Amino acid sequence: MDLGLVAMRGSILGALGLAAACGPGVRIDDGSEDGSGSVDDGETLIPPTPTGDDGDSSTTEGPGPVVCEGSEPILQSGVEGTVPTGFERCPDGVIHRVEAVACLVPEPPGPECTLPDDGMQSCLSDADCTAGAFGRCIQQPLLFEDMDFCGCVYGCATDADCGDGRICACGSELGAADYPARSMCIPGDCIDDDACGNPMCALGSGDDGCGFSYGASCLTPDSACTVDADCGDFIDCFPRVDGGFGCQDFCCCGRPLLVDGRPVTAEARPRADWAEGPLARPSSLPAVVRARIAAHYTQAAQLEHASVASFARFTLELMALGAPPRLLEAAQRAGLDEIDHARRCFALASAYGGRSIGPGPLPVGGATMASELEAVVAAVIDEACIGETLAAVEARAALAHATEPAVRQTLEVIAADELRHAQLGWQTLRWALEVAAAPVRARLLERLERALADAERALPVAMVDHDRALLRPHGVLDPDDRRRALADAITTVLRPCAAALRQAWRSAPSEALATG
Repeated sequence: MDLGLVAMRGSILGALGLAAACGPGVRIDDGSEDGSGSVDDGETLIPPTPTGDDGDSSTTEGPGPVVCEGSEPILQSGVEGTVPTGFERCPDGVIHRVEAVACLVPEPPGPECTLPDDGMQSCLSDADCTAGAFGRCIQQPLLFEDMDFCGCVYGCATDADCGDGRICACGSELGAADYPARSMCIPGDCIDDDACGNPMCALGSGDDGCGFSYGASCLTPDSACTVDADCGDFIDCFPRVDGGFGCQDFCCCGRPLLVDGRPVTAEARPRADWAEGPLARPSSLPAVVRARIAAHYTQAAQLEHASVASFARFTLELMALGAPPRLLEAAQRAGLDEIDHARRCFALASAYGGRSIGPGPLPVGGATMASELEAVVAAVIDEACIGETLAAVEARAALAHATEPAVRQTLEVIAADELRHAQLGWQTLRWALEVAAAPVRARLLERLERALADAERALPVAMVDHDRALLRPHGVLDPDDRRRALADAITTVLRPCAAALRQAWRSAPSEALATG
């Protein structure tokens, strides 16, 4: 039992005024000797599937089997004629792996390394790149185009070059966000449709702030999505670790500013006035690792910067609903916190990138404000009760591994602040349950359960980064670290808090949820 997560759960329950919910008639049982586990109200923590108006049980189903008719073949780049990659693009955007083929250009393209041996490069020649097939030492731009580094890049000719659990994707001139532009080995648990049975073998992609990641899996009928457009508030449709596809949020930083269901951030650009906070001293790291860390904190800073606007909108929405002053005060303070977070993350990005960086104009055109209580609180459930609780957990997990003093100072602040923001979200939900009509209350509690299920489906794919030992001391978690931390948080924090809130409302709504 992670006592830090237990303490986090207790702080949220305390903020809700529900610490006393663990009294007579409520059993706490998760195997811990002190009984400080998840709330058990005599029912399963995952409630029965909601029923429709006709009383029949209903289930949340994915989009169903995918049929790829009228597809466009994806062709290999750098070869004469039309040579297929073995992948095709379906009319609805799904990337389908039809068959395994040989890549005629297996070597990764790019200029040879010409930089001096200053101890900062990951490689100096192709002979240094032996961890995979067709290794090349490529000179690449760092975070800023006037700075270069040399790093190993690997390719493949066939699946046999990739080892177990990976397949070879040939590069294509059509390569973009959804397909690689050069040959590379990618995680894959299918090689074609025959390996899947009836479902289709499909390719998913996602941007984690350090470049695009790809993975192939069977697109099963119970998948939560087939393409990114199915994912609503999440970013990418990506293979789940337990099979099929689910909506994958590749970063969990702050409260997103959503416009038409998609997160919006300002473009990062050279400027010095936002880089304010503890400065890291990363000079001993290889340039390629510094570039990855700089990209990570740049994306985090962009999201924290956008969170300022998200909280400004939330404040207006609370005022439109006639919310109590304590919620308005907390929302205003949270916006100021996000300015501080953005400054700190831009400072780290600047230190690791070697040049001051900050945000450009934030594209807020199209941003709208909800005025109905149910719409406002539905967003609070997704973005605060779930999103910011997990953001606090992720910052805490990164802090546990970090040793760089400047990173630790920043993560300590962010972890504490994000927990307060999560508490604000849960308190807002509690207030909404008190003032809402009974049908709205029921729908909000159902929405909370769906959000928990969505969070579980969106857990990162479990993969260990080859630079893990170098990244962890600087606060950058790999997918395996993130998955472990977030999965534990869903079990230890989110589901017990949701169960306690649901039980308190069911047993004594007027007393347990009084606004005071």
